[in-house]
Amino acid sequence: MTSTCVIKRRAGQSIVLNIAEDQGRAGRSRTYHFRIALGSAAELCAALNLVARDTTEEQNKLRRVGMMLRIIGAVGEAHRSAG
Repeated sequence: MTSTCVIKRRAGQSIVLNIAEDQGRAGRSRTYHFRIALGSAAELCAALNLVARDTTEEQNKLRRVGMMLRIIGAVGEAHRSAG
């Protein structure tokens, strides 16, 4: 497995695991896990961008990651302003 594949897999897992770990938490602990997930989403987007070929499939992946970044960022911002 190439190093880029490993990075993509680990970053993707980190997003899901940090959001899952966030459940049931409150305040700064919850915000912390959202920030980690956001950083992992940015890492995944960068890794996809490195290997993206001008294919529709790769461009769709980048769009989905971008949407995740916006959603995670909006939720994290809401938590920061509420907490």
